[in-house]
Amino acid sequence: MIREYLKSLEERGFSISMTEHSQNYVGRFKSFLAWKNKTLREATPEDVEGFIPELQRTLCPKTLGLALTMIRRFFEYLRREGKIL
Repeated sequence: MIREYLKSLEERGFSISMTEHSQNYVGRFKSFLAWKNKTLREATPEDVEGFIPELQRTLCPKTLGLALTMIRRFFEYLRREGKIL
């Protein structure tokens, strides 16, 4: 799912930097979910809320906002493509 999303970003003309950052933050969220024995398809808004403190440990507020935007866009893509409800 992540690879398909990243490919869609490239096809829509997003920069390599934006694609790499998306891969990083979505990948970190996927790892966070795995630690909770969940998949991306099983993620809930509460999981994202639980992930925020993890990001706050290493990111400044502006970058935190960017990371959350990238995660939100990833889930918007999954919904749009019918990969999640």
